Amino acid sequence: IKDSAVCNIYEKADKENGFFFFFNHDKLFDRHLITFDADTGEMMISQALTAIEKTICGLDENYRLPADLMTEKRKGYLQYHNEKYREKNK
Repeated sequence: IKDSAVCNIYEKADKENGFFFFFNHDKLFDRHLITFDADTGEMMISQALTAIEKTICGLDENYRLPADLMTEKRKGYLQYHNEKYREKNK
């Protein structure tokens, strides 16, 4: 979730600092074109993606992360990712 380039050694090894995604979703997440709200787990999709791209990538604007994935530690990592997402998608 938090870019490994800015993580300390403990964050890099932390299982809470990651998700298992399909390849296309992983790339979109890494490029801050999608993220998940740190409070609600709701998927946030960049307006830079067209409707066709969203369909091709199988993005569901109503998707929400399961509650069991929304640990306090993961929420902290997601807050970091949310900030980067907002910077990129101003």
